[in-house]
Amino acid sequence: MMALYYKKDRFTALAQGHFWLSETPDVPGSKSWDSSLPRMVTWVKLQDRQQAGGKPILFLNTHFDHRGPQARLKSAQLIRQRIGELGQGCSIIVTGDFNSGEDSPPYKALFATADGHESPVIDCYRAVYRERAKDEGTATAFKASATGGSRIDWIAASREWQIVSAKIDRTERDGRTPSDHFPVEVVLRR
Repeated sequence: MMALYYKKDRFTALAQGHFWLSETPDVPGSKSWDSSLPRMVTWVKLQDRQQAGGKPILFLNTHFDHRGPQARLKSAQLIRQRIGELGQGCSIIVTGDFNSGEDSPPYKALFATADGHESPVIDCYRAVYRERAKDEGTATAFKASATGGSRIDWIAASREWQIVSAKIDRTERDGRTPSDHFPVEVVLRR
């Protein structure tokens, strides 16, 4: 499960569901391509009670396969397709562990123009920090010093969002991190 949490006193869930990152996305537990494990997306369509007449928010969370390069590429393509299907008339947010860096085919499949169509989402972190830095790595192996490498955790949003801030949370204690990834955080406003 790719958990999604939201404040029920602020948002009303209009629809929700899951799909699997496979050739049969509506078959629970399915896997395809060169995936080592079943992987999935959890999504929810939310109405902000503070903007009752505003566009709903389609929020998706995922975790791409850690071994299969074809699975990661096909997963990014499937998410882009599903955003088009589920996200009609919605503001979009996509989060996850994509196990892929910025130069990778999955990154390009999600964010680049394809077949003459602009991507429905942008990389929020890169929109704030236009130039790459050598300390943007997010895979830690539970070591606070592991800041090199690729930023493989992304937050994507549709273009109408104002990106107030973005950062990589480097929380650590005694040189160890609470997760094997540094979290990416973004503050968005509509």
